[in-house]
Amino acid sequence: MMKAIGFLLAALLLPLGNAKAQEVKTFETELRIGVTEPVSTWGMERVMGVQLGLEPRWNLNGGPVDIGAEMYLGVAARQYRDEGDDAERMMSLSAVAHYNFNLGKTVSPFVGVGLGVADCTQTVGSGGLTNATALVFSPRVGVELWQHLRLTLDLRLARKEYNTVGLSVGWAIGGGKR
Repeated sequence: MMKAIGFLLAALLLPLGNAKAQEVKTFETELRIGVTEPVSTWGMERVMGVQLGLEPRWNLNGGPVDIGAEMYLGVAARQYRDEGDDAERMMSLSAVAHYNFNLGKTVSPFVGVGLGVADCTQTVGSGGLTNATALVFSPRVGVELWQHLRLTLDLRLARKEYNTVGLSVGWAIGGGKR
């Protein structure tokens, strides 16, 4: 995970150039899969979980800003040393926005944020957590390669038991130059 985060950060440090309007398609949908780790350990060992996402986006006026909606499913997984596993699932629906640097170029770093509502459910374990609906905040950074392949590092903040850091790879269908 640390090597992947290092690669992503190195890609973001590439020369950014200017972010003037480019001829890019107006609408795209990203499908992604990735890994998550819980932010807090609660005295347990962190275990990698999985995340899945679907994100339709509109590129506003061919400029560097896009807006959209994200459907997300992710797991914060931990392992007790002697007592078994613990897993908390977050399903969310969020409004998202990104600022894209080098829009339409081969390497296009981006920063973004999402804000929405999450259904938080304990799926494995008996930690006494209460299932709940919560506000979710998700800042993210990443890089888009060849106008379609997206690598994203994100943080999901909803309820402390469910908070995760994630790394995903996605494919933007319909994206790219006009």
